[in-house]
Amino acid sequence: MTKDIGKIKLLKLENVACFRNMKIEFSDGLNVFIGKNSTGKTIILKLIYSILMGLSEALERKNLSKRSLGEEIGEKMAKVFQVEIVGRLSSRRKGSTRSKILVKTENFSIEVSFSTRSKAVKIESIEIGSTNSQFVRIEPREIDTLLRSIKVEPIFLPPKEVLSIFRGLREVYEKREFERSRKISFRFIKNHICSGDFTHFIKKRFYK
Repeated sequence: MTKDIGKIKLLKLENVACFRNMKIEFSDGLNVFIGKNSTGKTIILKLIYSILMGLSEALERKNLSKRSLGEEIGEKMAKVFQVEIVGRLSSRRKGSTRSKILVKTENFSIEVSFSTRSKAVKIESIEIGSTNSQFVRIEPREIDTLLRSIKVEPIFLPPKEVLSIFRGLREVYEKREFERSRKISFRFIKNHICSGDFTHFIKKRFYK
C-alpha cells in the first residue's frame, strides 16, 4: 500500500539560479508568491515540480538506485527549464559552484546537489515519514524498496501566458464567466484545467 507524500512544507535553495540562500516555509492553506518580473517566482514552482516529477517517473522503472534516481531528476530538471544540463541552473560564479535543493513534504524529504558542470544531481539525503511522525533516513541499499511505498503525483499549472493558449479559455474569459459566477469558474477548472486532457497537453507541448 502506497502513502501520499502530503503537502509541501519546506523548500531550501542554495546557489540555485537567482537564489543564493533562501528558505521558504509553506502554510497549510493557499500560498501566494508576489514579486516583480524575473525575480524567481516561476523558478520556485518549476524546481519543486521537476524534482518531484523526476522522482515520480523514476519510480516507474525497475531496479531503482541512488545513481539512477539522480540521473532521472537531473534530466527532468533540464527538460523543464529547457537547458542542456542541470548544471546550467547553478549560480554562475568563478570556478565550480555547488548548488543544493531541499524539498520537504508532510511525509517525505529529499535533498539534491549539483555543480555547474553536472548532468545529473547527487542525492544527498532521502527521508520518509514513519508511523510516529518522525522522519527516517533511507540508506542507498533501501531506495528501491522503501521509495515504492510512497505516492508522488505533482501537478504544475503554467503561468497565465501559457494557459491563455488552451482551447476554450479565451471564450470563457471574454464572456466574463469567471467574474459572473464562481460556480461556473469552478466547473470550468474542474472539467478542463484539471482534466487529464489538459495535463497531457501541457506535458506534450512544454515538458516532453
